[in-house]
Amino acid sequence: MEKGHPPRLHFFLRCTFFMMAGAVAGLLLAGISIQRWSIEWQLVLALTVVGTASASADVLIYERQQWSIFRACVAWSAGFCFLTFLMAIFLVVPYAILAGISKVFGIWEAWENISNFWATLIPFCVGAIFAYGGWRLLDDY
Repeated sequence: MEKGHPPRLHFFLRCTFFMMAGAVAGLLLAGISIQRWSIEWQLVLALTVVGTASASADVLIYERQQWSIFRACVAWSAGFCFLTFLMAIFLVVPYAILAGISKVFGIWEAWENISNFWATLIPFCVGAIFAYGGWRLLDDY
């Protein structure tokens, strides 16, 4: 890719990759802590496929002379797993702080009894926003 401003599609695909990894990290942490190991595996798999596919498509569109389809998919799948793990590690601190505050003020029981829709949407949004912020800090454009 030439220097200067990257195309909007490149920005969108890379941003999608990071946000899906953050959303998966948020959903996994929420499933482990708040929902007592009740993780939405179908949603996690769908987000993983979307994130990996967007990064692989980005590489194949803008750096196709350096990557094959197989190598791009394998590399970005491994990268997605590593990024999700890394984001989950960094998200543990805010989750622990929120859990402590919730326990002190008696809100923890309300978190455990929240509807399935909100129990999925809130961690999804928190993880995606965290990942977007991290991506913007790391992005050099």
